[in-house]
Amino acid sequence: MRNIQKKDPDTAIATRAKAVLCVFAVFLLYLTGTIFCMQVFSYDEYQQKVMNEITAGASLKAKRGTIYDSNMNVLASNITVWRIFISPVDIQEGKKEDGVNYDDIIADGLAEILSVDRTMVYEKAQKAGRLDETIKKNVFEEDAKKVSAFIADNELTRMIHLEAGSMRYYPMSTLASHTIGFTGSDNQGLFGLEAYYDSKLTGTDGKYITAYDSHGTTLPNQYSSYIAPVDGLSLVSTLDVYVQSQLERQIEAARLNSDAQNRIAGIVMNVNTGEILGMATSSPYNCNDPYTLCDFYAAELESLGYAEGTSEYSSAKSTLLYKMWRNKAISEAYEPGSTFKPITSAIALEE
Repeated sequence: MRNIQKKDPDTAIATRAKAVLCVFAVFLLYLTGTIFCMQVFSYDEYQQKVMNEITAGASLKAKRGTIYDSNMNVLASNITVWRIFISPVDIQEGKKEDGVNYDDIIADGLAEILSVDRTMVYEKAQKAGRLDETIKKNVFEEDAKKVSAFIADNELTRMIHLEAGSMRYYPMSTLASHTIGFTGSDNQGLFGLEAYYDSKLTGTDGKYITAYDSHGTTLPNQYSSYIAPVDGLSLVSTLDVYVQSQLERQIEAARLNSDAQNRIAGIVMNVNTGEILGMATSSPYNCNDPYTLCDFYAAELESLGYAEGTSEYSSAKSTLLYKMWRNKAISEAYEPGSTFKPITSAIALEE
């Protein structure tokens, strides 16, 4: 018979205790290391996540640079417009506190003043937890004043807000439209000088950041910050308003007299410097309303016979819009006729 040595109970307990202690030590070490990494190496990342949760930023649009002719006549500038937006958080809280159905009041009022869809306004007002829902952009001063009066009359200061901004404006409407171009809904240059010098004209937007708690209450100023916008650079072109207007008058008369089918283009240049004093294409469009066809192309669209609202009509209108915007003087290629004679003369002289 072999002797079986029994383990000491106290030793077994101590061994298990040490094993459990080691497990906890490893876990504590891992937890400490993770917290250390989060606090030191990933501090910026997690701080930004927290700030994103408690802050709301309002963009402050930079003013786009002005475009002038050579005599400092304004060809493109900016006018003040407003963005109308609501705060669904405050609408719902006001509804609970006062027992007033602010959803309907706001939907009815803004739909009438701004000529927007009532259902859209009502649905946005129902988005509990949202601090900013845009109702309409680029609202002119007259309607903005009506909204302000509506807010005051119904004590809706916390629920409806106006944010001033700027919109591109062309005081001479159609003058030099093919050369100047126009901007899109986000104030970005799309054609002409507006597009070519877009990076210079645009500037840098600023931002106003406000912090809120879970109830939508604004936190102290130490959590807010303001970054001022930097306005875009202005552009002085070589165009001359008088020369440009006379050139447009002449080529439009030539188009009507000759019944030209593919428009007429003209350039007036200072032969000593190469400066472009005037550049025009017949049938100019309104830079303030570039998505409306001019009379020339509207007549062409009508002659196609498509019913408005059909896919054929939309496709044809889109094609004609691009044709209307295109600067014929620099975008359409021709066989070199008289312009090639200097080359022929140079060859003769060389021989």
